[in-house]
Amino acid sequence: MRYVLASFEVFWRNVLSMNMDDELTVIDAFEERYGSKHAMDRACEFLISYLSLTSANLPEIAKHGLEIATRYPNGGVGLAELQAERTKLATFLSERSAWTAWRHPDFGPIHSVYAILWHLEDPTRGGGASELISNALEATEAFRPDDEIVRTLVKNVFQA
Repeated sequence: MRYVLASFEVFWRNVLSMNMDDELTVIDAFEERYGSKHAMDRACEFLISYLSLTSANLPEIAKHGLEIATRYPNGGVGLAELQAERTKLATFLSERSAWTAWRHPDFGPIHSVYAILWHLEDPTRGGGASELISNALEATEAFRPDDEIVRTLVKNVFQA
């Protein structure tokens, strides 16, 4: 990953106070200027970088999915392996009736990794880049990410 960042601490209170609006506006402007596919590629890159920073806290199944997501854009794994991993995560969530438990600390990160794999498979699927990022950050709230990391990643990943 080309985005190596420092420590984690406080973020959620800033999200609740709408401090993320500026970051989401930057992402929306990028998407408007460069198109949905390019913005979704960058959103996946952002989330891979972000979740890599929390990998010590991720469930094993999410760590493995994140590894696949990390390797896929550079050709380290093929589409079939990406689809198989996405199916594995879907099965895991289904077996636990956890499709609606996306904010649960045990399942939120798995939902986030699933979303990355889903969008890597086909970046033209519905939703925008800021929506993907916002939903994934909300799903991983239990990890108490640092808003400075989010701001730095947005700046680095979405600069034109």
